Amino acid sequence: MEKQEYVKLLQYLTDLKLPEDIVKKQVRNMKSQARHYLVREGVLYRRNCQDPNQPL
Repeated sequence: MEKQEYVKLLQYLTDLKLPEDIVKKQVRNMKSQARHYLVREGVLYRRNCQDPNQPL
């Protein structure tokens, strides 16, 4: 994941606000991608499907 995508996704998951500079297609993509990530103590983790309590 590129740094810019990481920052936007982290911002979306912490504030639940979408960046102003993205288009409708990117909004849909970001929301679907956000389902696979979580934020703990300001760090972005990819969800572990086999064991949801332990992120990758």
